[in-house]
Amino acid sequence: MVLVDKQILRMTAAAIGLMVSSHAQTFVQPAPATVDSSTASVAPVEAVQLSAKGSFQSDHVAVGDTLIYRLLVEWKDERLPVVVLAPENMETPGFKIADQSTAHRKTVENGEVRNTTEFTYKLVPKVPGAAKVSALKLRYLTGFSNREEALYVPASFIDVEPAHVPLWKRWWFQLIAGIVILAGLIWGGRRALQTAKTNQQKSQATKNRDFSPDVKALRGRWNTADSRVWLEDAEKVCLEYLRHQLGKSAPENPKFELLLEAYLARHSGETGEWSKLREAFHHARYAGGRKEPYELQDTYRTLKTCLHIQGDNE
Repeated sequence: MVLVDKQILRMTAAAIGLMVSSHAQTFVQPAPATVDSSTASVAPVEAVQLSAKGSFQSDHVAVGDTLIYRLLVEWKDERLPVVVLAPENMETPGFKIADQSTAHRKTVENGEVRNTTEFTYKLVPKVPGAAKVSALKLRYLTGFSNREEALYVPASFIDVEPAHVPLWKRWWFQLIAGIVILAGLIWGGRRALQTAKTNQQKSQATKNRDFSPDVKALRGRWNTADSRVWLEDAEKVCLEYLRHQLGKSAPENPKFELLLEAYLARHSGETGEWSKLREAFHHARYAGGRKEPYELQDTYRTLKTCLHIQGDNE
């Protein structure tokens, strides 16, 4: 009887324990609470739309010229940091990169702020023919996380012309220049020959100057002119003759005595006749006496002899 009662008590205690355990589990694991979607936080969006375009500054270029290639990257300002990285391993078949630079600017148009990054390359064509800037991958970092993204820029093509030939190297210019130079040489040669001939004629005329008209102008005047004036005119003719004969070696002093001494140093055989003239001219200058016509006539004959004038028999 006592054993039966103990078993009943144990069963009752086990049932009570199960009820308490089940109640404890329901309390520890409450139902999940509902969340108000209006107060939930949203992760920031970091996507930025970029556009890129590469183009040449000119449609024509020749070997040796400088051609500008511009890579223009634009995007709307979203107040998120954007860093555009310079292209790596830029391929330019047919070109040599002479210089490059980068510039960044902000512009406002219709109330919209836009960012622009410009890469500028100075290219020098190496050979004529087709040349290009190959398609390239442009990398950029966006957002606060510096997430790397990329966009692709299509290739740009251009035809390179042969190097410019300087004007003076072109065959037609050389031909025209040769004709002009040849014509100038012919004209210059003819003019030089003509000038030389004229100078020779003048020199010959000067060398063979005929003083007979100057001397003959004195003929007959001995009867009418004053003897002193006649002798002075005769002395002037002698001075011109002596200067002509002496040429560049004539003394700077134009006095008759000095010119006569220089002349007689070369023509000593004519001293006697010239001495007569010198005495006559000296008499006219210093003595001042009148000469008779026959005396002037004798002086005229002596003058013709000294100046080697033939004919004209008075």
